Amino acid sequence: MHHSAFASGFRRSVVLLVAVCAAVVAPPAAHAQNCAGDLNGDGVVNGADLGLVLANWGVCPPNVTQVSPLTGSVLGGTVLSITGGGLSEVTAVTVGGAACTQVTVLSPTLVRATTPAGAAGQAAIRVIAPTGTTLAPQPFNYVQQQVASIVPNTGSYTGGTAITITGQYLAGTTGVTIGGVPCTNVVAVSATQVTAVTPAGSVGTVDVVISGAKGTITVPGGFTYQSIVVPSWATLVEAQPDPAVVTDPSLRAAIAATGLAWRVRDTGTQMEMMLIPPGTFQMGCIMGSNQYGCYSYEQPVHQVTLTNTYYLGR
Repeated sequence: MHHSAFASGFRRSVVLLVAVCAAVVAPPAAHAQNCAGDLNGDGVVNGADLGLVLANWGVCPPNVTQVSPLTGSVLGGTVLSITGGGLSEVTAVTVGGAACTQVTVLSPTLVRATTPAGAAGQAAIRVIAPTGTTLAPQPFNYVQQQVASIVPNTGSYTGGTAITITGQYLAGTTGVTIGGVPCTNVVAVSATQVTAVTPAGSVGTVDVVISGAKGTITVPGGFTYQSIVVPSWATLVEAQPDPAVVTDPSLRAAIAATGLAWRVRDTGTQMEMMLIPPGTFQMGCIMGSNQYGCYSYEQPVHQVTLTNTYYLGR
């Protein structure tokens, strides 16, 4: 048994020695092929290179090549996909030193984790395993969830105004309140847009609160309830413009800003009238715009501004 073990060990030593010698004395083409084993860069594949391998013997730490996405809300809840190699033994992921939740190893090359809350700015991502901790090549960028606009930001105290809220990280929105009262028909259209219909409220300016999976955002004084005026010569048909009819949010806001009812019925003629807000347009005929040409009194094309609101028969 002793002799057999010695012989086996001797044979392995000879094979290793022959392999090293072959690398040293190999012709140029073969030498170029073997240079991947030149770990210390001395131009020779020999025992020194083998010593480097044996000095670092053991299981490698996780290798992280990419993390996506690299931007998310300061409130946390962003699901990270971490790709690389040797990820099977990952036990934890941290962002800015805080532990992620729902760390799941999907394969040796993919791990998913959910970010914790953090301060606005960049934060290092670290992947932790029993074999070591690896720093991701790029940091995570925490961004403040915010509302950029509410259109229109005024409407009737009777409610029913269709509003569009734009901003960042709004995809998880589940509710909107105006003056503490829940809106109806709340729809998270995208990560940057939410639509809702206002409830009834009291005349005046009130706060708007958007809530969801990523927390709440308060817009102080974000909406103003108005007392919609119906002209003395008419009866009310519809207080606020219907978004399905007036599709332009800017035009709906301009109508709401007048404080007058959008559709009324003239009590004398029973004709329905629709409100036209102040605005600017181009008046005149453009040559070539139709087959008939233009009359002289239709030119030149010029800008006209209507400074007063008026009603037009439908």
